[in-house]
Formats: sequence, C-alpha cells, structure tokens
Amino acid sequence: MNDLTELEPYFKRIVENGFRLTKCRKVILITIANALRSKSIKDETGTKEELDKTPLEKKGSFTADRLYSMVKERDPNIGLASVYRNLRLFEELGIIEKVGLEKDKVQYRFKRNNLVTSDHPSEIAIT
Repeated sequence: MNDLTELEPYFKRIVENGFRLTKCRKVILITIANALRSKSIKDETGTKEELDKTPLEKKGSFTADRLYSMVKERDPNIGLASVYRNLRLFEELGIIEKVGLEKDKVQYRFKRNNLVTSDHPSEIAIT
C-alpha cells in the first residue's frame, strides 16, 4: 500500500495519546489495511468493486493469529506477543474493536466511526 492517507487518523490517535508510532505499530496497521483491500476478501452481499469503495471501518474482521501470520511475512522480527500487545493498545485507543468469536478466537476489526449508522458488524473475515 503506497497511500497511507486512510491510516493517518489511526497514526495520529496513537501519537496524540502519548504513544510512539513505532515501526511495529505501523507494520501491523498497514498489514490489516492491505489484507482488507486484498482480492481474497469476499462479501456475500457485494462485489469486489463495491468493497474497494468501502471505508476500512466497514470492511472485515481478523483474528490475532491470522494477523500475526501476515505481519510475520512483512517483518519476521515482529513477534506474536507484540501483535497481541498492540491489538490491546489499538482497542484501548478506539482504533479497533472486538466483534465476536470465530472457532473460539476473538475477531477484531477497525472500529466504525460515528458516521456509520449500521449496528451490524461486517461478516467479512480474513482467513
């Protein structure tokens, strides 16, 4: 992903809350965004073209383990504990939210902003 514009509000929120915007945090957020944009994501109710126009907040969910496997491909120096620690931080900062369980694993997604009116979480999953 060359255009980080969509992630800037998340980067800003990290810094504004007194945390450093580390390489690890950037890699994790960029990995999530890239996965949500990938052609492997499908939605039973929409086409790929419709998904491309959908904000990150409405796109999909992921588990920490799946995210770790994708992060490890980008940067093998980032460990599983770092992924879990940053997911917890991102949740505390309101960047991501827990949306349920899949096979006894917590699912996360980018938190919906105030402009999103639907109460139903996206059913798209990164698997």
